[in-house]
Amino acid sequence: MKVVLRLDKISSTWSVDVLEPTHNHPSSAAITAHPAHRIAAISLDTHALICSLSRAGLSPGQILTALRELDPTVPLIPKDIANLTQRDRLKQLDGLTPIIWLLKVYNPLTLLPNLTFVQELQDTGFNPQHYPETGPLQRLFFIHPTSIILWKQHPDVLLLDCTYKTNRYGMPLLNICAISDNNMVIQVGLAFISGEKEVDYTWVLAKLRDIMDQNTIEEPLSIVTDRELALITCLYSQFPTSRHLLCRWHVNMNVLAKTKGWFPSPVKINGQIQRHPQFQEFLSNWNKTF
Repeated sequence: MKVVLRLDKISSTWSVDVLEPTHNHPSSAAITAHPAHRIAAISLDTHALICSLSRAGLSPGQILTALRELDPTVPLIPKDIANLTQRDRLKQLDGLTPIIWLLKVYNPLTLLPNLTFVQELQDTGFNPQHYPETGPLQRLFFIHPTSIILWKQHPDVLLLDCTYKTNRYGMPLLNICAISDNNMVIQVGLAFISGEKEVDYTWVLAKLRDIMDQNTIEEPLSIVTDRELALITCLYSQFPTSRHLLCRWHVNMNVLAKTKGWFPSPVKINGQIQRHPQFQEFLSNWNKTF
């Protein structure tokens, strides 16, 4: 079937012209051909299991593998599972924005009503700080007492990095870590922020300094970040005596992304796809230089 729609800009009316009234194939009776039929074919228990596995952090592909281990005849594809989990997420939000829902969510373990996420953090010793005190939440910072003890023992280096699209709230998550004397990473604190502006980073770093002052934690010698200009600007004002360093991993990833287009495409060597020798030589020389 072939149909053409036309809009008359003068009269603002649509016209429909049917150029070919018949389909070029017969109708499909298989449920696997249509998303709505595939989803309708699963049971309520399977639907609940998909939502449960998604909340546990499994990807659609991992969920599909788990389902097919239980029932090899499951007609779903990964896109169907992604649509189901997104529908479940919207149902959970119940018309709220993700960040407002963050303060209203029930405890999934006890199902106690009126137990907000912030209260749950307080009950488990995280001492959360949020802004503003009333109204829609824009920023949330929390740190565990055990992390403070470890940070106080190893205050020389701080690592700050934002992660994206890694939480159901859709908010940048600022991850704050320290490094121990034996090169082990210590999780210091976490902060949900509504954006990546100087006002957001200034608020988080001010809360971090409050923790330092309250627990007599020494000033960091070095702070490592990626090239987030708003964060770097705030570091100069909040930690003026600390040396700022760019993260080597982020630098290397940026060099890899920006330079690969200037070299020949990957080649197949001994049955395996590998970088072109010229590109590999460049990266090797870059790593030696850097």
